[in-house]
Amino acid sequence: MDARNHFQNGVSLKNQKSRENKSAIILITLALLVLCITAQAQGNITKTAKETLRINERYELTISPSVSSDFKIVTTKDGSLTLSLESFAERTFFALYNEDGASLIPTQDIVSGRMLAPHWRPKVNVFEGRDKVQGCEWNKIVEKFKGSFTFKLDAGTYYLRMIRDQTGLSAANLSIQLKDLSGNVVR
Repeated sequence: MDARNHFQNGVSLKNQKSRENKSAIILITLALLVLCITAQAQGNITKTAKETLRINERYELTISPSVSSDFKIVTTKDGSLTLSLESFAERTFFALYNEDGASLIPTQDIVSGRMLAPHWRPKVNVFEGRDKVQGCEWNKIVEKFKGSFTFKLDAGTYYLRMIRDQTGLSAANLSIQLKDLSGNVVR
């Protein structure tokens, strides 16, 4: 009886170690997969941001309902970056990313229209699940959204991704302003 218990315990311990090893391999594989997907997602916007938007400029943009519009923004000083958006689409979505691909959360000042709940995503979703996407919905009477979004940033390179829903016009006006830590507009 003792020999059989000893044999069963030995087999049981081997099976347990085998399960632990398989679990460890699975966890390591998943971690590597997440790192690869994150690196790919971060690399995409750095490659697709063809146009650099300059600070203290106003832009008339055309936002697509099927492909993201990606832009690069370079700040030369630490401070507050304000994106003022006027959109003529029913819903416009955007996210601002740092150099590492992390999306940032702004403060908001809505003039006309409203913000969508964080779980809203465009029909053609170009954002990752973890991205902090700002969803803007127009004022139904005047059929436009108008608001500003301020981000506290360090000097560096940032990326802006925008897309809209089908309803409405593709036109959007975007103004970008950077104020230094003292509140002075950076030229």
